[in-house]
Amino acid sequence: MEKTQIEVINNFIDFTKSNEFISTIQKDFNSLKEITNEIRSLKLKPSCEGEKEINQKKNRYRDILPLSVREVRLNLVKSDESNYESGSDYINASFITNVLDGYYKYIAAQGPTKDTIVDFIRMLVQFNVKIVVCACNEYEGQKLKCHRYWTDDQNEAFCIYKNYYVTLKSKPIVLDDCIIRQIKVIYNPSFMTEDLNSKSASNLEKSNRSILEYEFTQFHLINWPDHGVPNNIESIINILGLVRKKMIENNKLLNENFNKLNGNQNGKNCKKIHFPLSNDFLVVHCSAGCGRTGTIIAIDQLWAMINETQVDLRLTRNIT
Repeated sequence: MEKTQIEVINNFIDFTKSNEFISTIQKDFNSLKEITNEIRSLKLKPSCEGEKEINQKKNRYRDILPLSVREVRLNLVKSDESNYESGSDYINASFITNVLDGYYKYIAAQGPTKDTIVDFIRMLVQFNVKIVVCACNEYEGQKLKCHRYWTDDQNEAFCIYKNYYVTLKSKPIVLDDCIIRQIKVIYNPSFMTEDLNSKSASNLEKSNRSILEYEFTQFHLINWPDHGVPNNIESIINILGLVRKKMIENNKLLNENFNKLNGNQNGKNCKKIHFPLSNDFLVVHCSAGCGRTGTIIAIDQLWAMINETQVDLRLTRNIT
């Protein structure tokens, strides 16, 4: 007799409590380390761009590089009218596919450094990223883990690099394990290096008509220690639920605006177009861009798979 999905889940939960499971996980972990070392030594999956001398300073950790087959490539920056800046298309970030359809959905990135913070913003703009999950703090154990690209002061424009400023659209939402920020990046090419003092957000916007802006939402997980696990697992699940809800809202707004434009051009009887959730890239980063980042992506993928098969998680809540 074929087992039901709930029976399979219950059996797996029981198995996770056994010594056999712990031993199996340890063996798998050790084998992954061996496979990783073999890949690196034999260069089976090279990281060509990350290994280039011109790009080495852009890597927070020298041994954590994006594979060439998955690396995110930025548009080249012009150094003058006829030449491009060498290495300006590199960022330590990788595309991750959605297991349900095989398309790229996630971007796993390292935490920005002072040398890459502008590249990080360029990546958000180029790939139209509207949601960023930050799984580390600026400092952890007195070590700088991520160059701060956000602010908590709604009345000031915070300079993150030369002529790049960030401000808040609204007051941050502070939860037990997460801060949700609506961030606006303000970029004005006429601002010179000597004009780096904090400016009023309103005055900054009025100061020059050539100003450029970009907005996104940051979900900042504040209680997940490096090389550790969060104290409240359910809280992480709930936060990822808020992330998915925000993605749905963004796509709904995009859908409404597109159809409104389409309706104005083609009449009231035009065909409606609906955008799926997977149209949005979700950027996830911690410090290195692998441990906490990979865990969050894995949880979100598993959640999507469970939802796709219509498993009712309420039936298993008391078991765990």
